[in-house]
Amino acid sequence: MKQFTQSDIYHITNSESPILLSIEIGYGQIAVTNILVNGQRIGNDLENSIEELEVGKNADLQYKELVCNTIVYDIQPDTNYTSYDFKLKGGARVMRFPKLKYKVQNDGDVVFYTTKILFL
Repeated sequence: MKQFTQSDIYHITNSESPILLSIEIGYGQIAVTNILVNGQRIGNDLENSIEELEVGKNADLQYKELVCNTIVYDIQPDTNYTSYDFKLKGGARVMRFPKLKYKVQNDGDVVFYTTKILFL
């Protein structure tokens, strides 16, 4: 089992525009993600990749924390690689972390990816 954690600040605007979250899971692996904003679940057991999930409006997210906990399961017999690509858009700029990639030792192993964002 391996765990990765990344964190950053995401600058937002004072608007009603939505903040959109995307997480891409690579190599044909499967994943489960739980998403919290200030401790309140907005996404529970979301499966595999997530595309443009609204996490809230810019004006409503100021000083709040976004936490995404993703478990990636190695199910592909041809590769033990997993990857996790996190993106936010709709605020002052698009945010994309460098893609995280990890090769598990054994078929069926899991990797935990956590991303924490403070909205300012």
